[in-house]
Amino acid sequence: MRTLTAKEQGELNFWANYVLGGGCEQESGRSYIDRWSNTANGRLSYYREQVPEIAAAEHGVWADVGCGPYPVLLHAPKQTTAVMIDPLMKHYFAHGLVPPGAVGPGRVFIESFIEDLPLPDESIDVLMCLNCLDHVDDPWTGLRELARVIKVGGHLILEVDLGGTTDYMHPHAFGREDLEAKAERFGLTNVKWNLPDGGIRRPGATLYYGFYRRVERKGAHTGVTPLMRSILQPVLVKEGIKGFNIIRMPDFNSPGSYFALHQSEGAFYYEKAIANKYRRCYGDTDMDRLIARLEREF
Repeated sequence: MRTLTAKEQGELNFWANYVLGGGCEQESGRSYIDRWSNTANGRLSYYREQVPEIAAAEHGVWADVGCGPYPVLLHAPKQTTAVMIDPLMKHYFAHGLVPPGAVGPGRVFIESFIEDLPLPDESIDVLMCLNCLDHVDDPWTGLRELARVIKVGGHLILEVDLGGTTDYMHPHAFGREDLEAKAERFGLTNVKWNLPDGGIRRPGATLYYGFYRRVERKGAHTGVTPLMRSILQPVLVKEGIKGFNIIRMPDFNSPGSYFALHQSEGAFYYEKAIANKYRRCYGDTDMDRLIARLEREF
């Protein structure tokens, strides 16, 4: 299994304590299996109530991205093909955190990141992303990927925290209007949203349920084409030039585009790059000459 980052190890430690260390019982007075099976069934009932159209897709393919060790889709209808994706999936199984009997016909478990889903375009009828987008480094790339894999006419059920304080496990505090505008850009139209009572996980945050439908956009791709996918993959060219990391970001207009990201900023964001919030430099395609020039300039 791959080596985990500090943030990933923190997530795994949380679940290990919650499932095996008595955390669930201390929090709720109920066993892990009992509480989460009840929660999963309640969520599925709630989704059908909010978007009755998803019932017509129960013979199709449903996915839960960022599903954790007890995916909601373990309680999907038997005729549904359930695809459950999480970057820690192998670790969940290795540590005994997945409920007994979870593996079975029509259930697919995949270890992968939301920013690069190993699913074909337009392959999912109903997609859930519950308490996941808050955690990832680049949520807009993740949202674009979600849109890519949903069939035209299919639905996305999105759960995130709005506002509130951020921390290293939850680096984003979304606004509803911004979230829905980004989704619309990727071909996802909001059909309903709710702010359920008592849904607070972090100080100052409000739980948001958004229900989206992927619509067809004539004359434009709503998904991520192979060329676009290459654009979204930044490449670290040089680390530590006078406090900066040099990132290469291929694009249509200037294949030799490089960005100077201060090391204190952490992750590189595509949205910041196109908004010219990074120092940009146009370099030689020869790496040695480029790095030598950057070292002189910085």
